[in-house]
Amino acid sequence: MAVPTLLIEFQSSTAEQAAGDYAAVEQAVQRACGAPHGASCEYFEDARKLDEVCITDICMPLSKLAQCIANTEADFHAHGLLCIICAHIADGNFHCNVPYQPHELKLVQQLLERLMNRAILAGGTVSGEHGVGVGKMDAILKEHGATCIHVMRQIKKALDPNSIMNPNKIFPLQAHL
Repeated sequence: MAVPTLLIEFQSSTAEQAAGDYAAVEQAVQRACGAPHGASCEYFEDARKLDEVCITDICMPLSKLAQCIANTEADFHAHGLLCIICAHIADGNFHCNVPYQPHELKLVQQLLERLMNRAILAGGTVSGEHGVGVGKMDAILKEHGATCIHVMRQIKKALDPNSIMNPNKIFPLQAHL
C-alpha cells in the first residue's frame, strides 16, 4: 500500500530554525497519523541516500487525478521505488520525483512510461509545465498522432528554419518517428 505523502518546503533564516520547524512538523504528522503506524519523515531521509533523481510531470483531468496519483504511487511502491509526488492540484498537474540507483534506471523509465500511458488513456497529457524535451518524444507521438506531429514539425521549420531554438527537442525535425 502506498503511503500518502505531504511535501513541505521550509524557509528559515537559520539552520537551527529550519531544524526546529522540521521537528515540529514531524511531531504533528506523527500525532495526526498515529505513531508507530503513521507516516514518518524518514521516508525523505532515505531518498537522500540515492544517486540519481528523475523528475517528470503530467496533467490529468481533475475528475481522474486522485485515482491516477494513487495508481502511480502504488505502481512505484510495488516495485520498491520511492515516488515523491508534488502537485498543484487545481490545474491537474503533478510532478513525480523518483530517486534511484543507476542500476534501476530501466525500471524507472518503464514505470514512467506506464504513468504517461495512464495520462493519455485518461484524457490527460504527458507534458505539463516541464515540457517534452527529449524524454517524452515517443509519448507525444502516441498522444497526438503522426498527423499532428507533422503539422507541428512544419510550423517549427517555418518559424525556425535554421533550428537554433531548442534543436531536436519535442520532436526531431526529420520525420523518422
